[in-house]
Amino acid sequence: PKRQSDHLSGGSTGRRDLGEPRTTESSMKSAYELAMERLAKSDPDAGKKVTPEQKKRLLEIDKNYHSKIAERNIFLDEQLNKALIERNAEEYQKILKQKSSENSRLEEEREDEKEKLRRSF
Repeated sequence: PKRQSDHLSGGSTGRRDLGEPRTTESSMKSAYELAMERLAKSDPDAGKKVTPEQKKRLLEIDKNYHSKIAERNIFLDEQLNKALIERNAEEYQKILKQKSSENSRLEEEREDEKEKLRRSF
């Protein structure tokens, strides 16, 4: 039985009756399945398995860049503290921007190096 609001809106509420077959709903793909198909089309290597040796090499890159970033941040944090003690707001802001820029650059270098390594697999 239809509700009165169904008559006013033109009929369908978007709900299906319990007796109705689920042909269209069961044949629809999930968002996950669609995303995986798009990924496979855009990156055919996405489904490839990475060997333990390859994982080790990728982790070494992460570890090296993690160290580089930490080392650079320690140095720049010391510079920030110095500017703060000297109450030099201009220098402080300059170093803060430098720190952000260098972190981004190093992260990008890391991803580039990992991507280059992945292409060699």
